[in-house]
Amino acid sequence: SWTEEGLQLAVQVRDDVMVQARPDGHQFWSKDSLQIAWDMSNRAETGYDSHSLEIGVFFTEDGAKVAETFPNSTLREDIRADIQRREGTTSYQILIPWSALGV
Repeated sequence: SWTEEGLQLAVQVRDDVMVQARPDGHQFWSKDSLQIAWDMSNRAETGYDSHSLEIGVFFTEDGAKVAETFPNSTLREDIRADIQRREGTTSYQILIPWSALGV
């Protein structure tokens, strides 16, 4: 869904074991996480460009974190995430501000 603040994503993943990433996000993709990409130019056949954004959302001992993996490699404090784990299901709630998407 979306709000005036930004795009809201809710994802539920069934997984028997949750493997946490390091607090600094190093190689988070090798642990339980989500990777999401947007191509605001709608030119997927040519690959990412300056109008693209790729992020990863993952859980650490310090809580939920969001890392930008394209075009930069950095932790993102402006993208909010909450990750809850219950009975073999991991629930991700993410709010991506319109400004992060260039809107």
